[in-house]
Amino acid sequence: MQRLETLADAFCRTIPGGERRRLWRLRLHWPLIVGRWLDARCRPLELRDHTLVVAVPSRSWADTLERNRHLLLEALTRRLPELEIRHVDCRVRYPKPSPQIRKRVPVGGGRPLPPKPEKAIQELAQQIPDPATRRAFIRCFRRAWRRRHPSNPECHHD
Repeated sequence: MQRLETLADAFCRTIPGGERRRLWRLRLHWPLIVGRWLDARCRPLELRDHTLVVAVPSRSWADTLERNRHLLLEALTRRLPELEIRHVDCRVRYPKPSPQIRKRVPVGGGRPLPPKPEKAIQELAQQIPDPATRRAFIRCFRRAWRRRHPSNPECHHD
């Protein structure tokens, strides 16, 4: 079985145009170069004349990335020396939130349960001595109840 990196490189060779191919190669390696945390917030936009343009969500992110530009350039040179990136510029853009930082919405939109099932869950939970485990139990059983009763009219309180 081929390594994912080898497959990504093979894919990049199929893209026409030198600059586009180089940018796609960089985008495929970006999470490995900068890490998941930074990858969730910043994206490579352009690669032209040995300059990488990175989209950042705010001016403070741009300032931070510019202060640590030398670290980014070192990582890029170590991982993809053939790209010969010498400069990094930042553009403030508001990218779509990546899955890693997207807020989770509770199942059922956090709507309250009808009194009868809520009372049964609370009574069962009282038997659990550990508070953290008790809260997890309540959360799981509420979620399970909402999944089994998605259109229950008792569940829609206005």
